[in-house]
Amino acid sequence: MYSWNTTIDDTSSAILFTPYSEGPIESGWAGWFQGSVTQFASTGGEQAIGDSLHITSFPGASLQLQFNGTAIYLYGKANCTYTITLDNQFIAVPLSLPDGLLFYQESLAPTTHSVQLTAQPDVNSTQQLDFDQAIFTNTIDQDTNGLVPVVYENWNGTLQYSGNWANLSGVNWIPNTQDPAPYVETNQSLSSVSLTFTDGVAIAVNGPRNWGHWTYNISLDGEVTSWNCSTLWGIGDTVLFYENSLDPTKQHTIEMINTGTQDYYKLSLNYFTVYALDNSNGSVASTSSTTASVSSSTAPLPPSIATGKKTDVGVIVGPVLAGVVILALTLFAALWWWRRRRPAPRQDPVAPFPKNDRPEIWVKGQEAGISRNPMVRVYEPIQAPIVSVKRSAARTSISAPSVPSAETHASDSGLSVSQTRLLPSHSQQPSISNSQSTGAPASMPTLDVNQLVELIAQRIDPRTNIPQGDAPPQYPASSY
Repeated sequence: MYSWNTTIDDTSSAILFTPYSEGPIESGWAGWFQGSVTQFASTGGEQAIGDSLHITSFPGASLQLQFNGTAIYLYGKANCTYTITLDNQFIAVPLSLPDGLLFYQESLAPTTHSVQLTAQPDVNSTQQLDFDQAIFTNTIDQDTNGLVPVVYENWNGTLQYSGNWANLSGVNWIPNTQDPAPYVETNQSLSSVSLTFTDGVAIAVNGPRNWGHWTYNISLDGEVTSWNCSTLWGIGDTVLFYENSLDPTKQHTIEMINTGTQDYYKLSLNYFTVYALDNSNGSVASTSSTTASVSSSTAPLPPSIATGKKTDVGVIVGPVLAGVVILALTLFAALWWWRRRRPAPRQDPVAPFPKNDRPEIWVKGQEAGISRNPMVRVYEPIQAPIVSVKRSAARTSISAPSVPSAETHASDSGLSVSQTRLLPSHSQQPSISNSQSTGAPASMPTLDVNQLVELIAQRIDPRTNIPQGDAPPQYPASSY
């Protein structure tokens, strides 16, 4: 069995923000970038620079992620309460968490899960919640030396293009400022790009997100899902789609389709990444990379992509790949020799809390030079549902408890974490009684003798009480 961690940043389309992902934080979520000019986008398409957060101070704002794995970790900071729903079940938030961690759950079944975080800041307050990233643990029931990422750049001949795509370059922040590269873009509805591959256990699609981008569909082996790529920022590269439950023994096909209905709605692509198992000391990496560089003569590529790219890339990649393989084999041999000289250590589990070097939490007014008090992390438990308890048959007076009572909640993750919530005590509580007063009234009404005789007669012959002219009661119709 082999496990690895996958990080999904807050800029990814895989995170669903509600009611919206970009806008005023008082009514939803807003993207924040540490190194950008205004930190919050002031104009559409502002370049996103530095570490990012999604921030909200709106009660009820939520984020949702669907993942396939055995553990989930949500990172960020908050000075307000929030709730967690995992697979439609409310999960109590532990009172004590490592700094920068909003929630985590381990020992999950190796299947598809859905996690949702809902912020509950006080109305008209400075409370807010900042979401940074999600990390989940992937597990495959096979022994392997690791995963080999096989990258299919947007100009690779293996990709099948349909519709009108343009090969664009010259944007120094796509995919990033350190290594800008060409990308492809379409504004034609239903234009698509697809890839057929084998040996993969996971697949990722990366591309830019920018002002003017809209919706798209992903079809993976015939299963179609819809996504939203719109944003106020110019983000050079982020995960547009990720799936890690693939069978490496089967062939898979993935297709990305532009579903924007107007010519000003765009969709862009940087590259596909197939993650293959490394079961033979590097041979999978060599074979997969070779497969990735093979071009198809029938692949309908954009004209600017199909000219002069494959030969140049092959000449460059061949020697580099050979050197990488030789270096990898050398390092593996050295590592093998070193391990034989010392006792085998106990294998550590996947680190649950990766290093968090994100910026300090943003405080409203900070960009204008307004100083605020430091934010205090407050974690309050989810309010337990009120359970109706039937009263006993014998109704007697109930007195209120004289001391506060406590409720203890245990986490479903198997963690030995408990939390205590004090319930307010009541000095006085109404009494509940079923007894009735039997005392005689102060005075009794006086009955005339004639009235008494009449009452006795009515008791003996009640027919005199029947109103005249009323019809007799109706009986139900015979069923025979």
